[in-house]
Amino acid sequence: MYKSSVWRTYYYRFGIIPVYIGIFLFIRDFLPSGYIIFLLFFSLILLWSAIWSAFFIYHLRIVTATLDGLSIRHSKNNIEKVDYRDIGWIYQPMYINPSIVIFKYRSVAANKEKTIMFINRFDSNTFPSRTEERIMLRFIRFQIGRTNPGYNVWNEPSRMKLSTIELVSFLIIQIPSILIFNFL
Repeated sequence: MYKSSVWRTYYYRFGIIPVYIGIFLFIRDFLPSGYIIFLLFFSLILLWSAIWSAFFIYHLRIVTATLDGLSIRHSKNNIEKVDYRDIGWIYQPMYINPSIVIFKYRSVAANKEKTIMFINRFDSNTFPSRTEERIMLRFIRFQIGRTNPGYNVWNEPSRMKLSTIELVSFLIIQIPSILIFNFL
């Protein structure tokens, strides 16, 4: 049995936005009045981080992988069982911190496809690597291959897709703010 990181999931779901607000208020209150442009620059970075965090918060769940299937904990009393045959694709994006796994599955209860993310537990074997797949993902892949021989890894999204989108969105926000910062 493998389980995703519970404390990191709760931190990202419930703690990260108050941390962002606290950092912004601290910087705003203690920044000298001549550094308003710096506050704008820093606010854009926090805004970008909050948007990405909201994306993660919406999809982030606690997942337990067993030989029988996955248990997805949507809330304290709402646990959904997913058979490995119902998983459309699963992958771990590269260069994302924290190390997450994203998968799409067919929800029997809701009769629709859903996309879920979970944060891997700390794995000392693959810790420094942002490119190597974690043990839980390898276990799930093995179980999918065992129960669903028609599963094709070529249907999975590129492992670089999310990292590229994240980098491009960061540059879209930062390049104008750097230009404004340098010319004022």
